[in-house]
Amino acid sequence: LRCRPSTPERFVSPSIGYRLVRQAHEGINLGAQQTVHYQGEVNFILSRFESLTTREAEILHFLLEDYDNGEIAEKLFIAEQTARNHASAIYAKLGVPDRTHAKKLAKSILAE
Repeated sequence: LRCRPSTPERFVSPSIGYRLVRQAHEGINLGAQQTVHYQGEVNFILSRFESLTTREAEILHFLLEDYDNGEIAEKLFIAEQTARNHASAIYAKLGVPDRTHAKKLAKSILAE
C-alpha cells in the first residue's frame, strides 16, 4: 500500500497492510449485533470501574476473554507495548500485582 506514488518514503509495511486489510475484513464480518454486544460489555466494565479509561476498559474486556498482549494489540490496532502499558495501568488502578489477580477481581466485581 502506498500513500502517493510520488513519495516512496510513505509506504505502509506489508505486515501492517496485511493486518489492516484482515482487521477490516473481520470488522465487516463482525456485524452490527456483535459490535453492539462488545460496546455494551465495555460500557458495563466502565460502569463498574469508573477509574478506567475507555481504552483500559477495552483492554480489560480482552483480558477477561484470555487474549494475550499481542492479540489485544492486533484487535485494537495498537502496538503490543502499548497494550502492556495499558494492562499495567489497569493493575495499578485495581491495586493488583498481575493479570491473574486483575482477572479474578474484575470477574468478581462484574458478577455482582
